[in-house]
Amino acid sequence: ILIYLFSVLDAPEITHISTPHTLNRGEVLILNCTADGNPAPTITWTILSNGKIVDMPLTVTGKEYEGGYRCTASNRIGTVIKDTRVTVNRMYLYLFV
Repeated sequence: ILIYLFSVLDAPEITHISTPHTLNRGEVLILNCTADGNPAPTITWTILSNGKIVDMPLTVTGKEYEGGYRCTASNRIGTVIKDTRVTVNRMYLYLFV
């Protein structure tokens, strides 16, 4: 008796990515990205302005975290990307004399 086992391989497909966020300095940012595929895709986040790969959660300490973020889902079949945006509110310091 011969038994054949087949495994269907699928390229990644991003099924969810966080909507754009507006944050205050000091807040914790958790961007979510989920993807389907076989084998299961690896998810990475990149800051678009400098190409730096970041881990979530990310503590926002200032305006340098503002900008575009890219979710990349990869497996041996392929790679797919989607972007989202983060805005950081300005913090004003008022001095009364």
